[in-house]
Amino acid sequence: MLVTRSVKIRQMIRTSLTREGIYATIVECENTTRMVDLYRGQQPEWVLLDLDLSGSGGLAAARQLRAEFPEVQILFLTDYDDVEYRASMRANGGKAHVLKEHIHRIPEIIAKHEQKLLDKMAILLPLHSKT
Repeated sequence: MLVTRSVKIRQMIRTSLTREGIYATIVECENTTRMVDLYRGQQPEWVLLDLDLSGSGGLAAARQLRAEFPEVQILFLTDYDDVEYRASMRANGGKAHVLKEHIHRIPEIIAKHEQKLLDKMAILLPLHSKT
């Protein structure tokens, strides 16, 4: 799910994700008002959430989404790369963040975090021995 009011950014991310063959279905919305309803209906694997949203903003939107769906995986889009913002994004459920000038790296970032999840699952799965 792409949540940003910028049509241009949504188009760039969609192109990047489909070019890499990451996702066949990408849900888009331009504001937080529709975000929770769309998430509720679609249950996408990732939410790419812009910090710079009108209204309550991206951090408040993340809190709202995580209150109902604690398992949601959020990747924040931002123009800001300072320590305070990174800490706020992590505190509000962000798995990662990407500067808007580097949105072409989104497929790589998602793949990296999905691999970490697979690695954790491999560690947690019991090994079956032939006895």
